[in-house]
Order: sequence, then structure tokens, then C-alpha cells
Amino acid sequence: MNGVDLRLLIEGDKPQWDIFVEQYSALIYSVIRKILLNYLKNASDWDLNEIFQEVFVRLIKDDHYLLRTYDPAKSSLSTWLTIVTRSTAIDFLRKSPPQHESIENREIAAPNDENNTSLPLTIPKHLLTGRQKLVLELLFEKDLDVAQAAQIVGVDAQTIRSTKHKALEVLRRYFSKER
Repeated sequence: MNGVDLRLLIEGDKPQWDIFVEQYSALIYSVIRKILLNYLKNASDWDLNEIFQEVFVRLIKDDHYLLRTYDPAKSSLSTWLTIVTRSTAIDFLRKSPPQHESIENREIAAPNDENNTSLPLTIPKHLLTGRQKLVLELLFEKDLDVAQAAQIVGVDAQTIRSTKHKALEVLRRYFSKER
């Protein structure tokens, strides 16, 4: 484990914690930065620092419960920390209000418009759930496939398909009533 004694770390040994932070901060920081750059158009240093702190909070929360779950037989500490960091960043993105242009304000091409002009699409704020908005954004704005979206959201591909289907049903019902 490159100089980190996990047993001492879990027991709260300050020198071990300092070594751990020094050795793995750059890894954690780079994973967060990559996720923010990929999924948040205008991420700030504040976002990055919040997630960075949250990773360490998760590691020590509930008497180091998460650290206790680490099994060196299954993966290296670096790999495990990458997964923990990725999950923390994705949870942060799910919880935080979008810092980028939302799908409610996007213009989309009318389906039967031969000239391909755009119409503003106004979706009431509480019509879709946060997950439904995120799934539609990943699939339609980010142009990701279902497997990629499932990995980002941390669910099965079938859950992405189901969420997309339900969101589109809600939108169809809403917009058919508007006519």
C-alpha cells in the first residue's frame, strides 16, 4: 500500500492519515477534475473542492466504515479510491442544481419542420424528476449511449431505458394537452 498502514489509518492515526492524504490527493483530485470536465460545462473550483472534501468525509464517516470495506484482494487502493471518488462526484452532480444550460431552455428542431428551424422548448420545472432530466440530458444533449449513461448515473442500463421511457411519456402527455 505504498507506506500507508490501513489498520493505523482506520484507527485514526494522524501521521498515517497525513501520509494517505499526501499520497492519494493528486489521484482523487484528477478523477474529480475529469468527471467535472466531462459532465459539467462550467464547473468551478468550488465544485471541485466540495467533492474533494466530500471524498475524505465519506472515508472517515461512521468510524471509517468505507475504509473498512476496502479489500486489497479485490483491487489496489488506487483503483478502489478512484471508484469511491467517481461515485462521490456523480452523487454531487445528481444532488446539485445544474450549473449549465438546462434542457428546459434548449431549442430543439420541430420534428416535421423541413427547414429545420428551432422552437424553444419550455418544460415546467417540476414536470420531470431530477433523474429523468439527467438521463435525457446525457442521452440527447451529451449524445451518450445507454451503457455510458448507466455508468455515469450508477444504475443498470435497463433503469436508464425505463427512466427515459417514463420521462418521454410525461413529456408527450404534457405537450399533447397543450395543443
